[in-house]
Amino acid sequence: MSIALSATLPLPVDPTRWGWVPLLTGSAVRLALRELTALGIGLKWPNDVLARSASDREWGKVAGILCNATSGGHSTVVIGIGINVHQRVEQLPVDTATSLALCGVDMRCEDVIVAVLEQLAAAQRTWDSSDCDDSYRAACITIDQQVKVQLSCDEIASGRAIDVDVMGRLVVDTPAGRVLHTVGDVIHVRHSEGE
Repeated sequence: MSIALSATLPLPVDPTRWGWVPLLTGSAVRLALRELTALGIGLKWPNDVLARSASDREWGKVAGILCNATSGGHSTVVIGIGINVHQRVEQLPVDTATSLALCGVDMRCEDVIVAVLEQLAAAQRTWDSSDCDDSYRAACITIDQQVKVQLSCDEIASGRAIDVDVMGRLVVDTPAGRVLHTVGDVIHVRHSEGE
């Protein structure tokens, strides 16, 4: 069993903060899962929450986030959050995913939902400011990793992820210089794959 929930919230007043919405949502999910479990919980830019038990070396994706801005008189965002709770290995969509159960945690979905919504409400109250940005950066395991950023079917940028900037963009140091990414599927390159 997994959780699929959505919430509609006002976007930050300053549009330059909009890129931080999925990132701070990920921080909220991370805080909720840390509150409920003893697992290692990390963030992968831009919208994945990763988990591992104390005995695991590898991270697995335990939650994903999708944000869509809505049009109309007031700027809002619909936030979709999916969390793997009770799935077995064969029930997961990809081999890089995990579930709370596979990490050794058995808990009710209702408890996870309440904790996530409480943390999301707290995050929304502060996302107009940069107060929580450094907390995101500290939990983001993408920073200081050698990465490949899949931009399209045939376009990949490679380099070392060195920061998340004031607009929530991933800063990648490449041979051609620093490149800012607003979107992209990030692959953490293992040392065995070369740098």
